[in-house]
Amino acid sequence: MEKDFISPEEAVTLHGVFLERVKRTPEACAYRHFDNRQEQWISFTWREMLEQVARWQAALLRENLTAGDRVAVRLRN
Repeated sequence: MEKDFISPEEAVTLHGVFLERVKRTPEACAYRHFDNRQEQWISFTWREMLEQVARWQAALLRENLTAGDRVAVRLRN
């Protein structure tokens, strides 16, 4: 099996796939977007994405949500 393949048994959930990818290739490019102000592509590593996810998780935990609560996130597309 190739190294980058993450099996369903290893991942179990979508969050599990994300964590496994961070574990395997933390410094690899995860996402890129074009910054119009800087007129260049900006890259983010899997480690940086984990840090972003952790910030969102912490913010949502502070909201005292309970299972089943709905949350909307408004971001530019």
